[in-house]
Amino acid sequence: MTTILKRSKPDINPKAFDIVEEEISNIMDEEFVINDSFKTMMYPIYNKHFTEDELRKMIEINDTEFGKKLIRVMPLINQEGMLVGQEFGKKLGPKIQQRITKRFKEEGIK
Repeated sequence: MTTILKRSKPDINPKAFDIVEEEISNIMDEEFVINDSFKTMMYPIYNKHFTEDELRKMIEINDTEFGKKLIRVMPLINQEGMLVGQEFGKKLGPKIQQRITKRFKEEGIK
């Protein structure tokens, strides 16, 4: 994001880059730590493919039938997780843009 900003506005106040990094970090912290968004997104996917007992067995995985299932199902989980992550990223874009714009105005950065 900062690379695009540098290219589009080479004369921008250097503090703008600190603001961008700070706001992205704050939003990621809010979403992944405070709001637990990652768990909220991933739990339904794991629940769809595994029982609670199977999830416990993941910890003790070895060369069992369950281990073979895990190998078979993990690509589906990864694919679904990537799609959910992409959608989540799209939702965060406007929020990040709004906060950065607000901070730029507060700092007098154009």
